[in-house]
Amino acid sequence: YISQNQISDIRPLSGLVNLENLYIGSNLVSNVQPVSNLINLKILSMHNLRISDISVVTRLNGLEMQPFRLKQTKPLFTLIRLNCPMALNRQI
Repeated sequence: YISQNQISDIRPLSGLVNLENLYIGSNLVSNVQPVSNLINLKILSMHNLRISDISVVTRLNGLEMQPFRLKQTKPLFTLIRLNCPMALNRQI
C-alpha cells in the first residue's frame, strides 16, 4: 500500500516484477506506464489518480482492476479488454 502519500512518480516500482498487489490510489500519479512491467499483478487499485490513459495495463493478464475513476472517459473501452466487472456493469 502506497496510497495517500502525495507520490507523483511510480517509475521506481517498475522493477518489482513479482509484485502481486498494488494500491496506489489517492496520490499525484499521472502516468501509470511503469505498471505495465508488473506482469504478476493480480490486484491494482488506482482510485483518485490524475490519469487519463490506462491502456498500458491491458497487457497484464490475470489482473483484477479495483474500482477507480478517470478524469477523462476516453480510455474506458480499454476496460472491456480487462476483466473489470465494474466497467462491464458501467459502475465506474
